[in-house]
Amino acid sequence: MHPFLSNRSSVLFYFVLWILIGAASSFFFVHGTALPIFCAAYAGLGGLSLSSWFVVRSIGIRMMRPSMLIGIGIVSSVVITSFWLAGFYVLVQSSGDTLLRTAVLTQFRTIGFTGAIMSLLVFAIHLLLLSAQEQRIQQEEAIQLKMLAREAELRALRTQIDPHFLFNSLNSISALALNDGKRTREMTVALSEYLRATLTQGSQDFVSLQDEGELVERYLSIEKIRLGNRLQVSIDISPATLQAQIPPLLLQPLVENSLRHGIASLIEGGMLTITAMMHNTDVIVEIKNPFDPSDRSARSRGMGQDNVRRRLAAAFPDLSHLSTAADERYYTVTLRFPFTSGGNLS
Repeated sequence: MHPFLSNRSSVLFYFVLWILIGAASSFFFVHGTALPIFCAAYAGLGGLSLSSWFVVRSIGIRMMRPSMLIGIGIVSSVVITSFWLAGFYVLVQSSGDTLLRTAVLTQFRTIGFTGAIMSLLVFAIHLLLLSAQEQRIQQEEAIQLKMLAREAELRALRTQIDPHFLFNSLNSISALALNDGKRTREMTVALSEYLRATLTQGSQDFVSLQDEGELVERYLSIEKIRLGNRLQVSIDISPATLQAQIPPLLLQPLVENSLRHGIASLIEGGMLTITAMMHNTDVIVEIKNPFDPSDRSARSRGMGQDNVRRRLAAAFPDLSHLSTAADERYYTVTLRFPFTSGGNLS
């Protein structure tokens, strides 16, 4: 639809403006006589000038040089003005006013020239409107493409998690099976329940921190069968953060790293601490575990940590952060991301 005809207010404003131009032209050219004829004639010029919008839309303005656009605008305004002058002449002739006819015909060229200029001005306005419209559409398409690319990256990163965790879990069961058949069966059942939960949760784009925490607890219950008293767990998730939305299976790789590169490598084991709290409008999750500082592999957390960093950045562009810190005894991973509920930033 033509932008000037999109609603009644814009239509009324447009034609009232042309009627006022007609009234001013009447005073300028014939000293205010034949005011109705001039107002009607210029309203007609405004109506004819609307047709240049369809010319602008059909020529593909981004594919043409400015000189060609100027040429098309001049031709369009000449054609529109020619039809308008013919109608204007008929109006003046039908008035029966000899003095008016003489005054108008004397300045017919000037009237035609000013009409062409105004028609060309409308053409230029149409060019600007269409250019702005196309730019807005391109921006919307760019945003949609960016969102699609982000979703594709999230899906691709998520597919890397499942086999990585499964391989590690099967290795744990294999190691346990050599020593304790009963605990192996318990761990196999727990693993099957955990994998069933991950299939449900992993198919979603976002899950609550509460659901993610429950999944982590399931995972830790599996590892506790293998590690026994060497694994101690402390989880403190603030109630204010429970409904925060995060990508599914985001914390599990970090917890897995804490055990594999930290607690499991220590003879005495240790305490795994997971906390979540609010800081202004951000959620801060901290995962802390003891480790052997002399073990270089304990500081290099591999694909899992890098995967989490990339998924976090894809889910919350420029609004999230993953940092690590290590002292002589503890290794800490800190996640920071905006609190979201139902997919909306708070």
